Amino acid sequence: MNACWRWLSGLLLLLLWPWAMAADCTAQITQVYAAKSQAAQATDVQHWQKINLPDNWNQRWPHYSGVAWYRIDWRPVCESEHAPLNLALYIKAISMAGSVYVNQQLIWQDKNRQEPLTRSWNQPRYFVLPPNIDRHNTQYIYLRVTGNELSSPGMGDVSIAPLDTVLAMQQDAQWHQRTIFTINAILSASLGLFCACIWLMRRKETALGWYVVASSSWLAFLYNILATETWPFPNASLFFQAHIMAFVLYTWSFAIFCWRFIQYQNRGLERGLNTCSALMIALIWLMPQTYQIVNLTIIFFVCVLILNANSLFIAFLGWRSRELESKLLAFTLFTCMALAVLSLLGFYQLIAVPTHLLSYTSLLFTLFLAIILAMRFTRSLQRIEAFNLELSNKIREAELNVSLSLQEQHRLAVKQVQAKERTHMAHDLHDGLGGSLLRSIITLEHAPKSTENTQNLSILKLLRNDLRQIIDQFADDNHKIPATPMHWLAPLRSRYKPIFDELGIKLQWEASKEWAKQPNSNQCLTLYRVIEEALNNVVKHSQASQVILKFQSNDGFLQLSIEDNGVGFNVADTEASGLSTGMNSMKTRVARIDGQWSLKSTPGKTVVNVFIAL
Repeated sequence: MNACWRWLSGLLLLLLWPWAMAADCTAQITQVYAAKSQAAQATDVQHWQKINLPDNWNQRWPHYSGVAWYRIDWRPVCESEHAPLNLALYIKAISMAGSVYVNQQLIWQDKNRQEPLTRSWNQPRYFVLPPNIDRHNTQYIYLRVTGNELSSPGMGDVSIAPLDTVLAMQQDAQWHQRTIFTINAILSASLGLFCACIWLMRRKETALGWYVVASSSWLAFLYNILATETWPFPNASLFFQAHIMAFVLYTWSFAIFCWRFIQYQNRGLERGLNTCSALMIALIWLMPQTYQIVNLTIIFFVCVLILNANSLFIAFLGWRSRELESKLLAFTLFTCMALAVLSLLGFYQLIAVPTHLLSYTSLLFTLFLAIILAMRFTRSLQRIEAFNLELSNKIREAELNVSLSLQEQHRLAVKQVQAKERTHMAHDLHDGLGGSLLRSIITLEHAPKSTENTQNLSILKLLRNDLRQIIDQFADDNHKIPATPMHWLAPLRSRYKPIFDELGIKLQWEASKEWAKQPNSNQCLTLYRVIEEALNNVVKHSQASQVILKFQSNDGFLQLSIEDNGVGFNVADTEASGLSTGMNSMKTRVARIDGQWSLKSTPGKTVVNVFIAL
């Protein structure tokens, strides 16, 4: 039984082997024809002319905008009758809108085959052919194309091949004709928006501002490549004119961007470029339609010439520059120029090179600008880091200087306080202890007979009490103020009355009965010392017979006046001589508590006035 099954399986394999091993059919295009005709059906077309694809009918029918028919004669090529017929039609481009027929049968057509035309000029398409095609006879592909003379009307390459092959061709063409330009537009828009943000926040970056204009113009130029409709324009002619104008604006703004980037200034050259650009834009819109094809072609090539000349010029300046950014720009522009020229020559079939090389120039320049911005950002970070380091060092240096300065100021302040305290102590010793010594000396000099030990002891005790009073004054300035002015003046009256009586000087005391507003201890001490110094000076120098001391306590001030009828003295000469320690002591003490002190002296009258605000 097993042997029987093996025999039947072998026989079945032998019978099916030709079908199993048969390869897919291919196709051979035998001839391509074109005819200028407005006919609605291919059967009505006459005067077919042999052509080669790709085809631009401006070369054959100048100034023609309308409908043309293309006929592709082909036949399947199969190795056997059993080979699968799995063929597809590939069309690289239709300029601008069209319909596709297989043996008079419509298989596809554009949405708008009249103005405004659908734009199929840069859209690769493929169509699977019916599997029941006659394998033995010539087959026909008809294409009805509506074109405009300004938009290179005609047909792109056409191929008929197995479906897998056509799919590979479709994907390759989709990448080079649409995807790469879509990526180009996205990158240009993103980088342009980024540069616009930088320029808006930092207006002196004029090169980036001009790049924003160039990027916007380039996006408008790319719209011609990616757009499938003529919107917002009503027909293909206006659309193409706007497309050329965008290219003019791009040429103008990109050239100025390059000059700003390398900091090259030439007002005459800029004025010339501005004038040329304005003239070309005016010609785009004002030239009669009859001459537009020549006009726009010339303008396009003038822009290409300007871009290439500018690229060579910038490359020359960049290589001479010592800056890395300028050298990178020179290299990028030179490479872009070479790719653009090769693509242009390939587009016009002057040399056999791919026409899609131009699509990579924008990507190359975008990469260049991204590198430049990254370099500038890195340098900015480095400058910030260097500045922060320098600032930190300067802050530490400043802190050290401030510390040294504060130490020096503290030392000087201590010395100043010590000097003030010495002066203060000298004044207190002069006014207090000195006055007590003076009184004691006067008492001893005018004693009627030799003093006894008891009297000498009392004088020494008085000196001790004055010294204690001075020491206590340094220890605490917050002494208790006597209840009334008379109580405050009582110690002075008890000290000076005996001395003045012995000398025959009449001492008259006039004082307020109550404090209108109680002074502080420092103010009382200052007035106390002034009174002591003034009375001592009367005893030592004045030769007076009468002294009047007046003290008034008012609501807002204290006023002291000491007047004698002595011989007087020259106040200015005494101050200039620097010998009057007592007078300087009085003035310094009063100034220390923000008071006012004055001294007037003439023969027969000397007056000391003190005014202290409370």
